[in-house]
Amino acid sequence: MPLLLTTLAVALLTVFCCTIVPHLRRLHTILHFIKTKQLPLYPGTLYAEHNSFTIPFPIPGKAGLLTAEPECIKTMMSSEFKNVGVSLGRAPYTPLLGAGLFIQDGARWSHPRSLLRPLFTRSAVSSFALLESLLQPLFAHVLAAQKSGEAIDLEPLFQTLTLDLTTAFLLGEPAGEKGKEFADALEEGMKHVNFSLQLGRFWWVWRPRGFTAAIRQVEGFVEHYLRRNSSGAFVKTLLDAGESEQQVRAHVLNTLFAGRDSTAATLSWVVWNLVRRRDIAARVRAEIADVVGDALPTVQALAEMKFFRAVLNETLRLHPPVPLTNREPLGPTVILPGKAPIRLKQGEPVYLDFFTLHRRQDLWGDDAAAFRPERWGENEQFEREMTARWCFLPFGLGGRSCLGQQLAINTVMYTIVRLSQKVGGLERVVKTQEDGDQVRFTNSPVPAPGEGVWVALKE
Repeated sequence: MPLLLTTLAVALLTVFCCTIVPHLRRLHTILHFIKTKQLPLYPGTLYAEHNSFTIPFPIPGKAGLLTAEPECIKTMMSSEFKNVGVSLGRAPYTPLLGAGLFIQDGARWSHPRSLLRPLFTRSAVSSFALLESLLQPLFAHVLAAQKSGEAIDLEPLFQTLTLDLTTAFLLGEPAGEKGKEFADALEEGMKHVNFSLQLGRFWWVWRPRGFTAAIRQVEGFVEHYLRRNSSGAFVKTLLDAGESEQQVRAHVLNTLFAGRDSTAATLSWVVWNLVRRRDIAARVRAEIADVVGDALPTVQALAEMKFFRAVLNETLRLHPPVPLTNREPLGPTVILPGKAPIRLKQGEPVYLDFFTLHRRQDLWGDDAAAFRPERWGENEQFEREMTARWCFLPFGLGGRSCLGQQLAINTVMYTIVRLSQKVGGLERVVKTQEDGDQVRFTNSPVPAPGEGVWVALKE
């Protein structure tokens, strides 16, 4: 009996040391990167340790892979698309965002997506009347700061703008005064989601009181609009197709989270880069003056701004809206990161790392970490070539690529053009010791500048 107990104790200790301890060590390292606002850089340290861009990345209770290899990403997003899902890895989002189309597989994903696709056609996202009206409060804040000579943080203003725009697009009217409460609740909820993601298959055990309160506030925000007759075409399309109110609420929250955060973050990163490179900012302003002048920009005018589009592409390369996403095989699958194939079991998570992919020196050159928009103008086919090689994926590719890509691009470019027309220029303001040249990120699935975007405004 003592021998049996000893053997059992040794076995349990071995399991603890071989499985739990490594996860605890990794969690400790991740928490360090979170504390220093450097989380998107963490996978790069793992690739360096393994000397490979496809490496083991187990989560508690399950094996897994982490990859920044174009061929592996292509396999999971396109070549094996019908045999790959997302729902298992995104389950931790469901308490906050519901089981919406970005968290579902099969018909529960494809049906609502097919219904909503026509809402994101080029004609539907090319009218700027709504955006222009929603920009007026932002301009009021900017011009007041310019008059007083005070510095202003543009990041929260961009978040308010994109939240109003997204709720108007989805629900028929801007968020208005309710937006701040919703945004705070969503941010609080996402902090808990991020933590629960580190728990692997045990994500469901994390439900502290603050998380529950945030869930109630987020759900209540959408319910407020669903009870009104002003709900927009997005909601009406889903309800008319037979989706339940619970399903519609989840689809709205999924799309609201993706649309609001990604566009606001991209706006913030564009300005963050420009105020650190006066030479590039001057070229953008000159192009705006030459193409648009003082007129309101049109879709055609935005398309003519080649250098501005290069600046946007370079921003999306260095700061993709979603730096890391997940896939899992629905059946046995093989990926080829190099000469030796890797066989994946059903449900084995694979994490696709766009952030590192976009900064690989072997793909982008020795200056891959530098902000150099000129790289996009040196070869007219550069964007098409890098996308075809699965090296440039700011909005994803394949069947689950972003429906709102053109809406996001138009919103960012229009907003920057109008801001340039309103003020004489933007100067960088250093508010904290951390706000130096080393980039820092918010701890969000859609990272924005970690210290905000503080600027002074020229006359």
